[in-house]
Amino acid sequence: MIKAMGNRSSPIFIPISGPDAIGKTELAKKLRKGLNDALIFTTDHYLNNSREDRLRAAKEGKSGYWLEMHHVELLFSDLGKLKAGMPIIKRFYDPTYGTTLERTGECLEPAKYVIVDSGLSLTDAFWAVYPPERFGIFLSADKNTRRILKSKRDRKERNYEKLYKKYGNELVECFIQRNLEDCEKIVMPTARRANLVAEIDTDFNVLSIRIFDRRAT
Repeated sequence: MIKAMGNRSSPIFIPISGPDAIGKTELAKKLRKGLNDALIFTTDHYLNNSREDRLRAAKEGKSGYWLEMHHVELLFSDLGKLKAGMPIIKRFYDPTYGTTLERTGECLEPAKYVIVDSGLSLTDAFWAVYPPERFGIFLSADKNTRRILKSKRDRKERNYEKLYKKYGNELVECFIQRNLEDCEKIVMPTARRANLVAEIDTDFNVLSIRIFDRRAT
């Protein structure tokens, strides 16, 4: 379905959305391999706070799903350049210091397919930037599955055990809970914009796939 759109002159945007740890990045990598001339744009590299800062922000009711937790102007400037077929500087996020850095000499060249890997990629702010040529994908799961997947990923890949030891269970659990609650309010409703919605279980098996014709919206 995505390749059928490939005769367009402007870039085709493929936003991949869904909750944390559900497999968006892995799917993005597989899509990049399967499509000729594709790049991955991830909003993780535009965060503007350290992981520890975000832990504290959770007590104020803010998670990384809030757009203000990113370098918003830089993020949408780069996204707009890719839409216009222009190269952008490759970014790198340092979670220890909460800085978005330029990778000296490295660029993301414009591509026919722009895969946007982000839980925010189907929200209003992003949707307004995309060209008409777009194919939204949403990876979904029930609340319990989302909690299990996030806990597995955070403990295994993001060394949250260190954060538990440093800050205690209460603050870290507050951080995780705020993330899950904001996901429910900010991310899950955006499935309505997706052309394809896949339901995932805790072992990343696909339980169901639904395909929608969103051309009218």
